[in-house]
Amino acid sequence: MYIFALSSVIIRVSRYFDENAARNFNFFTTSLSTLPIMKLSGFTIFVFSFFFIGNLSAQRNFHLQVGMNMGASRLYHNTNFQTSKLIPLYKTIEITHKDGYSWEQFEEDFGLRQAYNQPRFGFSGTLSYRNWPVCVIGELMSSPSSYTKTAYSVTVALGKNFDLGDSGFYVTGLGGYQFVKDLGFGSETLVNSIGDDELRGLVSEYFAPEKPLGNQSAQMFTIKAGIGKMYGMDDQLSVGLESFGALDLTDRNVRQARMTNIGIQAYARFQLDFGLRRYDDRFYPSPNGK
Repeated sequence: MYIFALSSVIIRVSRYFDENAARNFNFFTTSLSTLPIMKLSGFTIFVFSFFFIGNLSAQRNFHLQVGMNMGASRLYHNTNFQTSKLIPLYKTIEITHKDGYSWEQFEEDFGLRQAYNQPRFGFSGTLSYRNWPVCVIGELMSSPSSYTKTAYSVTVALGKNFDLGDSGFYVTGLGGYQFVKDLGFGSETLVNSIGDDELRGLVSEYFAPEKPLGNQSAQMFTIKAGIGKMYGMDDQLSVGLESFGALDLTDRNVRQARMTNIGIQAYARFQLDFGLRRYDDRFYPSPNGK
């Protein structure tokens, strides 16, 4: 019963903070939009999934890792600026130039760019079953478009950590499908595409069209690779460095601009087994077996 009560509270809170997202959330395909769960916001689903994963991890053979991530990424949005909301800005400047002002000059003056970097930070949770090479990852991170906005995602991936002997070191390799809801993708993407620092600051003070690049959700193919080290008696703390890449698979008829990005991040993650040891040990809890 506590799960249903908790779900009700989560839904009410998320609807308060994310009312617009709840109305506009579009998951995977239009045909799924008639399902009741599709009426919930992405924030609701993410938070509910976190508690649901936590409940599963309390069961034997399930393992939950929660952690903090910090790094940077590069967004390759490939926006066609000549069909974007920057056109009114260009037209305004063009009118003030009686001797003419070309689009090429506008691009040069503003330093428009198809890719740029942003710091990334946030939290993640990974659910795995025994030692199977499959996992579900939930992430609540800053947006690749703007570190001041939020992006949350759910990933189903194949792969795992591979131990390097008894040293405590391991390498990570995984890849899979990722669904992303990026609340920074849009006006922040266009503003941060302005390479000139002074002009970018001025434009950011008033330029805020609603979803100028289209849908803020994406279906992605993602890969991660890295190295880390485990600490503690039960190897419950993992610290490492990993690189990642995500390719936007969204149909270009739905959205021309891309959420494709690559990056690198440092992390600290904690294994939560809720009193269960990671390994079966014949000497646990004491050499006498008591």
